Amino acid sequence: MTPNETPAAQDRSKFGVSCEAGDVATLTTSADSLVIEASLRIARSNATKLWPCVNIYSWEERDGSLALQIVAFHPDWEEPMQIAYFRSPAKGASASGPALECDFEHKSVQRPDAVDPDKCD
Repeated sequence: MTPNETPAAQDRSKFGVSCEAGDVATLTTSADSLVIEASLRIARSNATKLWPCVNIYSWEERDGSLALQIVAFHPDWEEPMQIAYFRSPAKGASASGPALECDFEHKSVQRPDAVDPDKCD
């Protein structure tokens, strides 16, 4: 969260991110959604290039829960792979339920609007 945000503004934010990019930049903020891409340099076909290895996507589900999906990419794979999925409780959910649901099963990536929140363990 940014230092200038009041606690009330932070409570209204859906997602927070903090990032350090070496000596170049630091970012700390909150937002209603976010997409983060992390790349590294690889050698491929006698050339080097930055390859996006991990993306983080976030969104609000139809039931009001918040979701965060971590997706891995590899140049030898035919499609990206979901490596983690997190989901907050739905709006109006019981306070005695889990604070955060997680799914660490590696599976094909689903579009956010196609993700079934009931399949998150």
